[in-house]
Amino acid sequence: DSIRRLLAEGPGTARLAVPTPDRYGRTLVEMLSARGTWVQAELLRAGLARVSVLPDCRAARASLLAFEDAARRAHLGIWADSDYALRSPDQAWRYVDSVQVVEGRVTSAQAVRGAVYVNFGEDWKRGLGLRIPARVARTLPDDPLAWTGERLRVRGWIGKGIGPVMAIEDAAQIERLDAKPAPASETVAAGGAGG
Repeated sequence: DSIRRLLAEGPGTARLAVPTPDRYGRTLVEMLSARGTWVQAELLRAGLARVSVLPDCRAARASLLAFEDAARRAHLGIWADSDYALRSPDQAWRYVDSVQVVEGRVTSAQAVRGAVYVNFGEDWKRGLGLRIPARVARTLPDDPLAWTGERLRVRGWIGKGIGPVMAIEDAAQIERLDAKPAPASETVAAGGAGG
């Protein structure tokens, strides 16, 4: 309903969110309705999109993630559809080769051959693991080796290693639910239901 109202306002405007196109030649923009309402925020509030983590696009990250979280808790839009449900780490093996949002508590973390591996359980063949390359680990606010016991919400493509694994290519893919909030000056984009 709120999206229909935005469209009824007339033509909106687009402003560049990132100055250069991505590797596929796509230009990321923020959409404003004719009256200046931020369209991505409204899509997230209505549960019609989920946040896509894109490198070099971190403005308003905390706000966008909060809008998505509120819609998920209220089971609005895609969050009422089991295809988009928040997954637990032990469900990850069912969703290999798809983009998912997963939430769980870290059981262990270790450094192996230039990466940090974060585990959410003892069964590595079924439970989700994260692979954080050293270059990404260096951009995190603290050491992921110290995350044992913390609740994380992670988003991204689940691939297959020994078991289901999510390769972390950007620190914004990780939300530390037990940590202090990040400064509001970061950003991430609102993507379509597949992002």
